[in-house]
Amino acid sequence: MASPKVTMQEQIVIPTGEYRMLVMDYEEVTGQFGQQYRFKLEMPRGTEFAGQYLSFWTPIELTTKNKFQKLVYAAGFDMGPNEELMLDDLLQRPVTAVVIVTTGKDGTEFSKIEAVKRPKPRGGQQSKATPVVRPKPVDVDADGDPFEAQ
Repeated sequence: MASPKVTMQEQIVIPTGEYRMLVMDYEEVTGQFGQQYRFKLEMPRGTEFAGQYLSFWTPIELTTKNKFQKLVYAAGFDMGPNEELMLDDLLQRPVTAVVIVTTGKDGTEFSKIEAVKRPKPRGGQQSKATPVVRPKPVDVDADGDPFEAQ
């Protein structure tokens, strides 16, 4: 039997921002906090980072206030207590992923999904991050009045 051949892939750092992504796959794994689901969220075709994916980790148990519930809601499902959902129903569903860039223990930067939310209705393809707008400083006069300063 031939040994599998692997190719080293470059890890692209997706800049901090909000991105429309698709839930493509999931698997049950033993993670840092025990049994978890690892969902694969992928950038759709026609976007700046098409084909790139990030993992979103959730607990196995779906409760009314945990990360798993936030993913289910972001994917368009409004569920109440004791309602059931087939995990495959999440596949191919769009969500808005809040992506941040963080630094690993080895000093390298990587992107991770901080949160997910429902996508806003849109007219065209979202291909870039929603910019983070910071307020500009306001000039004030000596009395502290921002309306008289020029």
